[in-house]
Amino acid sequence: MNRKVLGIILLLVFLLTGGYFGYNHFNANTLTASSEDVNGAPETNKTTVEPEELKDIELDVPVDKVWEFSFPEALDEGLLNGISITDSEGAGVPITSELTDKGTRLLIKPPDGGYKKGSTYKLAIKKLKYTNGQPVTKPYDLEFIITRDEVEEIVENPNIIKVPGSVITENSGNAIKVSKKFSKKVKRDDILVLPSAENPEGRAVKVSEIDNGFRTATIYVTRPEFTELFNKLDIYKTYPIEAKHITVTAAQNVSIEGITAYSPNTMIASSNSAPEKKNEYSVPTVNVDTKKGFKVTVNDFEIATKKGSVLVDGTMNFLDPEILADVDMGFLKINRFNFVQKMQVDQDLTVRIKGSKFKKTGKKAWGMDNDGVGKDNKEEILLTEKAELGKMIIPTPIAGLFVKGTIYLGVKGTISGDPVAVISVEVDDQNGFVYQKKETTPISKRIFDFDFTALGKGEAEAKVGAFAGLGLSYLEIIGGGVEGFGGLKGEAKAAIGGDIDDLAFTCAEAKLQPVASMNVVVDTVGDIRLLEIQLAEKLFKPVLPFGSCEQVKGLDKLPEEINLKRSGTYELAIKQNLVNYLTMNEKTQEIDYKNLTFEVGDEETVKAEVTENSKGEKVLAITAPEFPKEKNTALKITYNAKNEFFGLSGNGSGDGFNNLELTEEIPVRIVDWIEPKPATAGEIKSFIESHYSKIFEILRIGSEKYNFALTYKNGYGNKPDYTKLQSRFQEIATPSFEESILKPLFSDNGYYCECDAEFLPWALHLNTRFKVLENRPDYFKIETVETEQELGGGYKIFIEGKKEDGNWRFENLQWAGYWKKPINLTKEEAASNLRENAQTGSVSFVAETAGKAYNPVGTGKIDTTYYIFKGSNGLIGIDKNSGKILYDVSEVYREPSQENETAMTAEEAIEAVREELGISPDSSTIIEYDHDEDGQYVIHVYDIIENEGEPGHTATRGWYLVNPETGTISDLF
Repeated sequence: MNRKVLGIILLLVFLLTGGYFGYNHFNANTLTASSEDVNGAPETNKTTVEPEELKDIELDVPVDKVWEFSFPEALDEGLLNGISITDSEGAGVPITSELTDKGTRLLIKPPDGGYKKGSTYKLAIKKLKYTNGQPVTKPYDLEFIITRDEVEEIVENPNIIKVPGSVITENSGNAIKVSKKFSKKVKRDDILVLPSAENPEGRAVKVSEIDNGFRTATIYVTRPEFTELFNKLDIYKTYPIEAKHITVTAAQNVSIEGITAYSPNTMIASSNSAPEKKNEYSVPTVNVDTKKGFKVTVNDFEIATKKGSVLVDGTMNFLDPEILADVDMGFLKINRFNFVQKMQVDQDLTVRIKGSKFKKTGKKAWGMDNDGVGKDNKEEILLTEKAELGKMIIPTPIAGLFVKGTIYLGVKGTISGDPVAVISVEVDDQNGFVYQKKETTPISKRIFDFDFTALGKGEAEAKVGAFAGLGLSYLEIIGGGVEGFGGLKGEAKAAIGGDIDDLAFTCAEAKLQPVASMNVVVDTVGDIRLLEIQLAEKLFKPVLPFGSCEQVKGLDKLPEEINLKRSGTYELAIKQNLVNYLTMNEKTQEIDYKNLTFEVGDEETVKAEVTENSKGEKVLAITAPEFPKEKNTALKITYNAKNEFFGLSGNGSGDGFNNLELTEEIPVRIVDWIEPKPATAGEIKSFIESHYSKIFEILRIGSEKYNFALTYKNGYGNKPDYTKLQSRFQEIATPSFEESILKPLFSDNGYYCECDAEFLPWALHLNTRFKVLENRPDYFKIETVETEQELGGGYKIFIEGKKEDGNWRFENLQWAGYWKKPINLTKEEAASNLRENAQTGSVSFVAETAGKAYNPVGTGKIDTTYYIFKGSNGLIGIDKNSGKILYDVSEVYREPSQENETAMTAEEAIEAVREELGISPDSSTIIEYDHDEDGQYVIHVYDIIENEGEPGHTATRGWYLVNPETGTISDLF
């Protein structure tokens, strides 16, 4: 809907819109005379409803309706039991709910056989959450009424008396003189139908008093209740509103014509409900290529006010206008009275003060008089008037039953100066009421789309547009109706520079905000007959600012140099200087940090980021680490000032932003800089010793406090959730370490390994091996080992650390098993390991011998080398490649004096266990000598469990003792 208009862009804003039907306008125009004539008006109960109190109600819903809602993120499928539909008695309806589109679309399917025609249901959606655990912003409630078969049926009150015109001698409204003979047929509270020029079926009145004279009688009458007119009124029908139903009543420049195929300016979504916050509960968009309806055209239509007049030009397209009437009434009884109008209104209107310096040069083109622009009309015009354009009468097959109404064009607000405003507004609109079980519920839904341009000089605040009233009438008695107004509340100012031949610049300031209001009236049964509900005026979001007369001149003064201490922060508040071309005033304000880019000369010296200070103000924070790399660097900032300011060409056409790029460079100096030094080997070792064990301490918190376990799939424990422990891990780990090492521990195969395997090296034998491979002031890399233990180990390990914010954190961890990369212990490292882990005291090297070792990733054994040492308890061995300690070296090494030719060897013990357990030599089960205990061989029997892509692990079948002297086999435990 964008337009380019000759002259200055923008000034008067506001509007709107049309097609709003209501009792007050209808009543005022069709029933005023009779209501004044009869004895008083019925007592009215008036209430006001705030917009947020409106219920969401859908009418004419098909029996097989599938409710469909979209969400910005995937929903948790386990919480769909919070969705329910109940009938009018509160009983639950068996529905089916499911998620599609990766969990972002919710479908609620009807019960088998569909919903019951004409019935009312309530949909409630509660306790929904997203898969990330965050709750949906709020619950959702919707009441809906199912369609029923079309019907138009009336059974008139048989006691209604039709009064022939021949017996009436005088009719003054509330007093009717009739022949005395006829008066004898009439008694108090009878319903009479009098002849009427407006309705061939007549006008209904109710007898309140009879005064008999000599030859004539005076009958005093009042308005009957709507439900007194019939014993039955059953209607379910949608009535389209067409051009043929409308008669132009305005005396000037108004035409109305039918529309058979119209393409709206924009395609507003057809929706049962406007999207909620965050686009939650949004419904599918339905676009319609063409629409039918009628068009109202006004040309120089003058609306006079107390201080002047305005002229309105343009069109108002009423698209697919229709009324849904759902009525079920009896004598003095209302079972149901639902009355709703739906339509889309597309308006293009131009409003100007009569006598404006702007003139029409074509159908939609405007120019200026020769005396130019800028002559202000200082007179402020107050706009509070409305003018009738036409009347509507929509017939029904039921004699005397009509849908009637009136269309108006109105303006409200103030204008000063010499402005012309061009308004384009599109509104999807639904207004009405539902009356059931003696309760009236108003319905008001609107979706706006709008645009405008303007030219001239001055100020304005106004609302302009078409509105109407429509109601259901029988025998000229109103049963119910609705009126509504939806528009744009606007304020605007404009200024220009130069003259008509050379407009150097122009600017404008404006603010738009959709606004709506509605009234509902229902003729109910009882002493307080008329129920009137007013919907308080609602300002819709968002407030849309448009244009600005403020231009950025430059950045406010910045510091010549930024001085920082180590680990210190400097908060730089960046401001901009502006000038307002409406007032020529200057001011200083905070920049828009979204349009700021920045860089520092060296990020190892300082870093910069946009943040908030203690006062909640945005600043650019420049922070130095504990050990900045350099003493001096620089901060470069670039600000892109986007001025909503219009530069025009010589003929006054064209628009665009006058953008300005501002760049500054500020030196940064570290005042207490010292040359960075790397950590010592002792400091690195101390950090690893004190922090590596914290990983397992935090994991224990997960299992003990949060009951994390892999068995959650079987109903035992809870699913591991990294976010519960993340803040603790972040104290010792960098983001890189979190992603590569820690978070995988919380996968379905990660958190707990319920087997003889480890998911991280359990222990670091830093005293066995500690090699610093790289060392910088903020980074280190070391090599260490975890020697093989009973439940795993045998790893060569590499650890990387990184200094952040003055604190060391783990950056990376890599390890490789001895079967891939042998540890390759030196004799000195082996001796150190024995002293620390086997408590041997001092040891002396005895021999180096070949042997076999367990292969965790395959069958059989692998070749290795053992170091044999002599300690305080005799001979002890250690695997050079894995670091596994052999407390009994007899399998791989025996001193000659210790050999016993008659005793069973370890290999013989293995074969004895195999025979005892009936395990075939071809079996994959491994039978292995482990160590001696009290002079007996300890034999380990186990299987290898392998998962693709993971190291293999053992599954023990048993531990056995074999006496080498007797060959006796017994369980170790």
